[in-house]
Amino acid sequence: MKSFICALAIIFSSFLVEKAFSDSNNNDEYPRQYELWKSEKIAHTLLQWKNQYPDLVHVTTAQEQFGLDRAGGPNDCPHDAGDGCFNYIITIQDTIAHPLGSDSSKRLPEVFLSGCVHGNERVGPTAVMEAMTLLLEAAQCESQSDIQQATVCRRYLETHRGMNDGHRQWLARLVSTRRLVVLPTANALGYDQNVREEANIDPNRDFPFDVTDPTQCMQTIAGRSINEVFRQHLFQLALTFHGGTEVIAYEWGAPTFLKNTSPDDIAQVSISDAYSRYAAGFSTAKPYETGTMNEKVYYVRGGMEDWAYGGSWIPEVVIPCEPTTFSPYPKEKTTYNNATLRAFNMLVETSHQKIPPTSRLGTSQDVLNKDTNGNGHVSRNVRLALLAADLVEPYVRILRVNDLALSDDIVPLQATHSTPKVMIPKLGDKITIEWTIGGALDIDDTALWVTALQPEDTSIPPYVSQEELMNNGFTNVLPKGPRSGTGFFSRNGPSPVSNEISYNGPIFTSEIDVSQLTRAGDGLTIMASARVDQAWATQTNPKMPIGPPVAPQSHVVNARTNPAWHFESEHSQIQGRLDWFSLPLNIVVGDYDDVVGQNPSGRAITTIEVSNRFGQTTGHSSFSGGVKPVAKTNGSRRLIVWAGGTAMAVLVVVILLVRRLQHHERIYSPFDGDDDSEDDEFDSVGGEFGEVNSNPRRRRPFSEQGGEVELSVAYREDEKQKQNDP
Repeated sequence: MKSFICALAIIFSSFLVEKAFSDSNNNDEYPRQYELWKSEKIAHTLLQWKNQYPDLVHVTTAQEQFGLDRAGGPNDCPHDAGDGCFNYIITIQDTIAHPLGSDSSKRLPEVFLSGCVHGNERVGPTAVMEAMTLLLEAAQCESQSDIQQATVCRRYLETHRGMNDGHRQWLARLVSTRRLVVLPTANALGYDQNVREEANIDPNRDFPFDVTDPTQCMQTIAGRSINEVFRQHLFQLALTFHGGTEVIAYEWGAPTFLKNTSPDDIAQVSISDAYSRYAAGFSTAKPYETGTMNEKVYYVRGGMEDWAYGGSWIPEVVIPCEPTTFSPYPKEKTTYNNATLRAFNMLVETSHQKIPPTSRLGTSQDVLNKDTNGNGHVSRNVRLALLAADLVEPYVRILRVNDLALSDDIVPLQATHSTPKVMIPKLGDKITIEWTIGGALDIDDTALWVTALQPEDTSIPPYVSQEELMNNGFTNVLPKGPRSGTGFFSRNGPSPVSNEISYNGPIFTSEIDVSQLTRAGDGLTIMASARVDQAWATQTNPKMPIGPPVAPQSHVVNARTNPAWHFESEHSQIQGRLDWFSLPLNIVVGDYDDVVGQNPSGRAITTIEVSNRFGQTTGHSSFSGGVKPVAKTNGSRRLIVWAGGTAMAVLVVVILLVRRLQHHERIYSPFDGDDDSEDDEFDSVGGEFGEVNSNPRRRRPFSEQGGEVELSVAYREDEKQKQNDP
């Protein structure tokens, strides 16, 4: 009876919490028509994020960090207070998982986004702000360790952002495994004034690439801000948003290379085509054309795109700048080492109209789905920005053991990640493992690796190779089907796919013999590996002679095809490799022979996950998985204590929320800070990714007492429910 009362208290408390959030977000409509963000809204939101996401966001300005002047006068950017505009710089990094200065922080792959270098080309700043909003909300929600808070924020993301479980986990992974550096309005003065130039100088002619006059570069604060940011990082992928046509363009775009193909052309073609496919078209716009800037746009001297790609390895076309504008700018700051400037910095011409009408910007409806009915110029460039974050580095994830769908392997804001553990019965002969691969377009080879059970705190070296694994006792287990395939964003979609589950990515399957594991506690440690995008290292059939005539020179190509590639800076490191590995997974024989219980629909439970964060499985009712709690206390007593404590905590939260509402303080969302502004900063993007539906989870507790086994399992109600994660 006490358990029943406590359960009712939890349900009622959860209802009150959701009701409070719902009532306080009555202006947070979904889907929402996108509107172009103004300078003051961008500045206000960034400063709010600084307080709201202290472990995920670092906000500064080029003036604060690099001592640069402010462009403009007392009437410009009044929201910044003072003479001229701040050039805001935002870094998204999970500093709990990867503390600043740590080795893991240095290894994070880096992506750069520039919202605008031309101030009257307006789509880019809004697109990058909406993309960052979506990333941060997903990561914050996925990091919740309290089951009720997680339930509320996940339901909110689904109903107000159109973000299902797979979307949330995908975006949270990107936040926790990459470093994104964003200048939403690199040309802050031009954006505030709604003019192309900064003080009559074009920032996209202001870079020291293929120019001859040293006084004609680094004249703008926009150019200097970008230069300073690149000097501190080793970016692999970058996007610079423009307007005036509808094209995604890459090298070359300089007159010196007018009749040349770049050394990285194959990868540039592959990535730009993926960008175009995921951006897609809509009723008044075709999918983006792709090609070189020389071919699709026009060549320029001093362009940012070619500078960011070739400035470190073609010194003959780079000169030190000696500008005469603003405060003196040392020419040493435009003398580059051989590591800094090797990024794919693709030009995105977002729309024919530099300031498209609101009706063509799109809506937040299913924004992660390229086939959404709400597509528009902002919608598709939100997706484009997120795809850059995905493709910057490959990743491998183990999805299922037998019929048990594993919980997400990357959880933001976690200082340590213990090795996941799955328990199998004593009498089993084989187990089936399924895994997927992301961050890549072509999968050249994949396999499982198995060794004797390792301690839970065992860490795998970050750049381990297949040969090193074999030397340390791992054996190779090949997939049952294909060993190669294609990623979700490839031209023909993911391959291979599963006939049993629907997942937004390729599904590879293998079986492992466990017949020799007969005693409780026996086990194995497994990982999955992949080699991807090896064709990027080739230079077959170029349209024009490759110039300069060298091997591929970009970081992003060599990082996944060339183990000899190694570059470092003070804060960043890139080490080439061929093999990419999942996190380890421990398989342990349990203290039961074959079946450990039944789920609510009567199916036998044979495989259980020990290490799930919430003590509940991620599988749905057709799966035979469950979760075995680590503690072995009396189940009823533990449920009463947990439920009573949770109910008390939730009731306190409800009281605080009601008091806030009584004082007429608007609460934007479950992620909101204490700001009372009228702006709707948290109307983030969200939507269906691919073709898979995912309804809110229905939690059904199940416990079986007796012996040493006690289960607490949650299942999805619909047997056709599909787990998905790009």
